[in-house]
Amino acid sequence: MSLLLLATSCLPGMARAQEETPAEPEARQFAVVVGISSYEKLPTELTLHTAATDAGRVALALRESANYDDVRLLTDAQATKGGIEAIFRDELSQVVTWRDTVLFYFVGHGVGGDFEDPYLLVHDSDPADVQGTSISVARLGQDLQTWIPAGNLALVTDAAHEGSLDGLALLGPAAVSWPDMGSSTFLLSASGLREVGVEGAFAPHFIDAVTGGGDA
Repeated sequence: MSLLLLATSCLPGMARAQEETPAEPEARQFAVVVGISSYEKLPTELTLHTAATDAGRVALALRESANYDDVRLLTDAQATKGGIEAIFRDELSQVVTWRDTVLFYFVGHGVGGDFEDPYLLVHDSDPADVQGTSISVARLGQDLQTWIPAGNLALVTDAAHEGSLDGLALLGPAAVSWPDMGSSTFLLSASGLREVGVEGAFAPHFIDAVTGGGDA
Protein backbone atom coordinates (compact mmCIF):
# COMPACT_ATOMS: atom_id res chain seq x y z
CA MET A 1 0.00 0.00 0.00
CA SER A 2 2.79 2.42 0.89
CA LEU A 3 4.45 1.75 -2.47
CA LEU A 4 1.16 2.49 -4.25
CA LEU A 5 0.74 5.77 -2.36
CA LEU A 6 4.32 6.76 -3.17
CA ALA A 7 3.83 6.06 -6.87
CA THR A 8 0.55 7.97 -6.92
CA SER A 9 2.10 10.99 -5.22
CA CYS A 10 4.73 11.18 -8.00
CA LEU A 11 2.22 11.33 -10.85
CA PRO A 12 1.53 15.11 -10.80
CA GLY A 13 5.25 15.84 -10.94
CA MET A 14 5.71 13.39 -13.79
CA ALA A 15 2.84 14.98 -15.70
CA ARG A 16 4.35 18.45 -15.26
CA ALA A 17 7.70 17.19 -16.49
CA GLN A 18 6.07 15.75 -19.59
CA GLU A 19 4.17 18.97 -20.23
CA GLU A 20 7.35 21.06 -19.91
CA THR A 21 9.35 18.95 -22.39
CA PRO A 22 9.89 21.21 -25.43
CA ALA A 23 8.44 19.99 -28.70
CA GLU A 24 10.80 18.96 -31.46
CA PRO A 25 11.15 21.78 -34.02
CA GLU A 26 9.43 21.11 -37.31
CA ALA A 27 11.42 20.34 -40.43
CA ARG A 28 11.86 23.36 -42.69
CA GLN A 29 12.57 23.85 -46.37
CA PHE A 30 15.21 26.27 -47.66
CA ALA A 31 15.99 27.17 -51.25
CA VAL A 32 18.75 29.09 -53.03
CA VAL A 33 17.67 29.93 -56.58
CA VAL A 34 20.21 31.38 -59.01
CA GLY A 35 19.47 32.64 -62.52
CA ILE A 36 22.05 34.39 -64.68
CA SER A 37 21.11 35.90 -68.02
CA SER A 38 23.87 38.51 -68.36
CA TYR A 39 27.54 37.98 -67.57
CA GLU A 40 29.91 40.80 -66.71
CA LYS A 41 32.92 39.50 -68.68
CA LEU A 42 31.45 37.09 -71.22
CA PRO A 43 30.71 38.08 -74.82
CA THR A 44 27.28 39.64 -75.24
CA GLU A 45 26.23 36.93 -77.69
CA LEU A 46 26.26 34.49 -74.77
CA THR A 47 23.50 36.42 -72.98
CA LEU A 48 20.63 34.13 -71.99
CA HIS A 49 17.15 35.50 -72.56
CA THR A 50 15.13 33.60 -69.94
CA ALA A 51 17.51 32.48 -67.16
CA ALA A 52 16.88 35.32 -64.69
CA THR A 53 13.14 35.30 -65.39
CA ASP A 54 12.97 31.51 -65.01
CA ALA A 55 14.76 31.74 -61.67
CA GLY A 56 12.30 34.34 -60.45
CA ARG A 57 9.36 32.16 -61.43
CA VAL A 58 10.89 29.14 -59.71
CA ALA A 59 11.51 31.13 -56.52
CA LEU A 60 7.92 32.39 -56.52
CA ALA A 61 6.54 28.88 -57.01
CA LEU A 62 8.65 27.50 -54.16
CA ARG A 63 7.61 30.31 -51.85
CA GLU A 64 3.90 30.57 -52.63
CA SER A 65 2.88 27.10 -53.83
CA ALA A 66 5.45 24.63 -52.53
CA ASN A 67 5.41 26.22 -49.05
CA TYR A 68 9.15 26.68 -48.71
CA ASP A 69 10.02 28.51 -45.50
CA ASP A 70 13.03 30.45 -46.78
CA VAL A 71 13.78 31.19 -50.45
CA ARG A 72 16.86 33.19 -51.48
CA LEU A 73 16.88 34.49 -55.08
CA LEU A 74 20.06 35.69 -56.79
CA THR A 75 19.95 36.95 -60.38
CA ASP A 76 22.53 38.50 -62.70
CA ALA A 77 24.81 40.94 -60.79
CA GLN A 78 23.78 39.43 -57.44
CA ALA A 79 24.90 35.98 -58.54
CA THR A 80 28.64 36.31 -58.08
CA LYS A 81 30.92 33.48 -56.96
CA GLY A 82 31.40 35.10 -53.57
CA GLY A 83 27.72 35.92 -53.16
CA ILE A 84 26.51 32.40 -53.88
CA GLU A 85 29.11 30.74 -51.67
CA ALA A 86 28.45 33.19 -48.80
CA ILE A 87 24.76 32.27 -48.65
CA PHE A 88 25.66 28.65 -47.97
CA ARG A 89 28.83 29.15 -45.92
CA ASP A 90 27.87 32.15 -43.80
CA GLU A 91 24.06 32.21 -43.71
CA LEU A 92 22.37 28.84 -44.16
CA SER A 93 25.09 27.04 -42.22
CA GLN A 94 23.92 28.96 -39.14
CA VAL A 95 20.22 28.07 -39.33
CA VAL A 96 19.82 24.73 -41.14
CA THR A 97 19.54 21.56 -39.03
CA TRP A 98 19.52 17.85 -39.79
CA ARG A 99 15.72 17.94 -39.99
CA ASP A 100 15.67 20.41 -42.87
CA THR A 101 15.73 20.24 -46.65
CA VAL A 102 17.91 22.56 -48.75
CA LEU A 103 17.35 23.03 -52.50
CA PHE A 104 19.87 24.66 -54.85
CA TYR A 105 18.45 25.57 -58.27
CA PHE A 106 20.80 27.01 -60.89
CA VAL A 107 19.97 28.21 -64.40
CA GLY A 108 22.76 29.73 -66.46
CA HIS A 109 25.86 28.72 -68.36
CA GLY A 110 28.30 26.00 -67.44
CA VAL A 111 31.44 24.49 -68.92
CA GLY A 112 33.41 21.29 -68.54
CA GLY A 113 30.48 18.91 -68.33
CA ASP A 114 31.63 17.17 -71.49
CA PHE A 115 35.00 16.22 -70.03
CA GLU A 116 33.98 15.43 -66.43
CA ASP A 117 35.23 18.63 -64.79
CA PRO A 118 32.14 20.87 -64.78
CA TYR A 119 31.95 24.46 -63.58
CA LEU A 120 28.99 26.78 -63.10
CA LEU A 121 29.65 30.16 -64.71
CA VAL A 122 28.62 33.00 -62.41
CA HIS A 123 28.08 36.68 -63.16
CA ASP A 124 31.72 37.61 -62.55
CA SER A 125 33.31 34.58 -64.22
CA ASP A 126 36.36 35.59 -66.24
CA PRO A 127 37.13 33.72 -69.49
CA ALA A 128 40.83 34.29 -68.75
CA ASP A 129 40.50 32.28 -65.51
CA VAL A 130 37.40 30.12 -65.66
CA GLN A 131 38.55 27.71 -62.96
CA GLY A 132 39.48 30.46 -60.51
CA THR A 133 36.41 32.65 -61.00
CA SER A 134 33.65 30.08 -61.47
CA ILE A 135 32.12 27.47 -59.17
CA SER A 136 33.63 24.01 -59.39
CA VAL A 137 30.91 21.38 -59.09
CA ALA A 138 33.30 18.94 -57.42
CA ARG A 139 34.35 21.56 -54.86
CA LEU A 140 30.80 22.80 -54.28
CA GLY A 141 29.63 19.26 -53.59
CA GLN A 142 32.31 18.86 -50.93
CA ASP A 143 31.68 22.30 -49.45
CA LEU A 144 27.93 21.78 -49.15
CA GLN A 145 28.51 18.60 -47.19
CA THR A 146 30.80 20.55 -44.87
CA TRP A 147 28.76 23.74 -44.54
CA ILE A 148 25.14 22.52 -44.61
CA PRO A 149 23.98 19.96 -42.02
CA ALA A 150 20.69 19.36 -43.84
CA GLY A 151 18.88 16.06 -43.65
CA ASN A 152 18.03 16.32 -47.34
CA LEU A 153 19.80 18.19 -50.12
CA ALA A 154 18.46 18.73 -53.66
CA LEU A 155 20.70 20.04 -56.45
CA VAL A 156 18.98 21.06 -59.69
CA THR A 157 20.84 22.53 -62.67
CA ASP A 158 19.82 23.89 -66.05
CA ALA A 159 23.29 24.66 -67.40
CA ALA A 160 23.77 23.16 -70.83
CA HIS A 161 23.13 25.60 -73.67
CA GLU A 162 24.25 26.29 -77.21
CA GLY A 163 27.48 28.15 -77.81
CA SER A 164 31.09 28.01 -76.71
CA LEU A 165 33.56 30.02 -74.66
CA ASP A 166 37.16 30.07 -75.89
CA GLY A 167 36.61 26.72 -77.56
CA LEU A 168 34.82 25.17 -74.58
CA ALA A 169 31.26 24.00 -75.17
CA LEU A 170 28.78 25.58 -72.75
CA LEU A 171 27.92 22.26 -71.14
CA GLY A 172 27.57 22.36 -67.38
CA PRO A 173 26.94 19.46 -65.04
CA ALA A 174 24.52 16.65 -65.64
CA ALA A 175 23.16 14.84 -62.61
CA VAL A 176 25.91 12.22 -62.92
CA SER A 177 28.61 14.91 -62.86
CA TRP A 178 28.34 15.62 -59.13
CA PRO A 179 30.61 13.84 -56.64
CA ASP A 180 29.13 11.08 -54.50
CA MET A 181 27.13 12.91 -51.83
CA GLY A 182 25.20 10.04 -50.26
CA SER A 183 21.64 8.82 -50.39
CA SER A 184 20.18 11.96 -48.78
CA THR A 185 21.11 14.06 -51.84
CA PHE A 186 18.75 14.34 -54.82
CA LEU A 187 20.33 15.33 -58.15
CA LEU A 188 18.45 16.55 -61.21
CA SER A 189 19.65 18.20 -64.42
CA ALA A 190 17.77 19.65 -67.36
CA SER A 191 20.04 17.82 -69.79
CA GLY A 192 21.90 14.55 -69.88
CA LEU A 193 25.65 14.20 -70.13
CA ARG A 194 26.97 16.00 -73.25
CA GLU A 195 23.42 16.96 -74.21
CA VAL A 196 22.53 20.54 -75.17
CA GLY A 197 19.33 21.81 -73.60
CA VAL A 198 16.75 24.24 -74.94
CA GLU A 199 16.75 27.58 -73.17
CA GLY A 200 13.59 28.13 -71.13
CA ALA A 201 12.23 24.61 -71.63
CA PHE A 202 13.06 23.12 -68.23
CA ALA A 203 11.72 25.67 -65.72
CA PRO A 204 8.01 25.29 -66.59
CA HIS A 205 8.18 21.54 -66.00
CA PHE A 206 10.05 22.00 -62.71
CA ILE A 207 7.48 24.56 -61.56
CA ASP A 208 4.65 22.20 -62.52
CA ALA A 209 6.30 19.43 -60.49
CA VAL A 210 6.75 21.46 -57.28
CA THR A 211 3.27 23.01 -57.46
CA GLY A 212 1.39 19.73 -57.53
CA GLY A 213 2.44 17.86 -60.64
CA GLY A 214 4.99 15.69 -58.85
CA ASP A 215 5.14 13.81 -55.55
CA ALA A 216 7.04 14.95 -52.47
